[in-house]
Amino acid sequence: MLRGVAVALSISALALSAGLNAACGTEPRLSKDGYSRRVTAAFAAVEARLRPRPRIQRLEGTSGRLRAFKRALDRAAATLDRLDPPGDAEEEHLALVSATRDYAHQVDLVRASVDFGDPVLIATHLREVTAPARIRRAIRLLNAKGYRIPVHVALLR
Repeated sequence: MLRGVAVALSISALALSAGLNAACGTEPRLSKDGYSRRVTAAFAAVEARLRPRPRIQRLEGTSGRLRAFKRALDRAAATLDRLDPPGDAEEEHLALVSATRDYAHQVDLVRASVDFGDPVLIATHLREVTAPARIRRAIRLLNAKGYRIPVHVALLR
């Protein structure tokens, strides 16, 4: 009888946990492999939006490509934010989410300066795109912990 109550409580606790995860928009804690695959997929989708790479020298069409790239970064940040990383990846995961959001914001500033048409402002905003280095650092740290995230986050050029 007691064992049956304990099993029922365990099942209830799991159901409550799953319900809370669903309500909060997070997924259950991932394994290293699962986390690596999800992060890789999120950045692969971003990379797909960056091709062909926007070149500021050719302004026609650049604004639209930068808008699409920003949306891809926003989606990647939202996807990453919903993940529940393994315990040893939490710090790097937070850095990854934050840097991805920052990259989206920095890309939007470049896009706005392209729309404005001021070459000096464009160059200034391009120099201020620092988030890819932070993303690469977080991925390097994760890979050093045994994760396999084979992505390279490129700079705008």
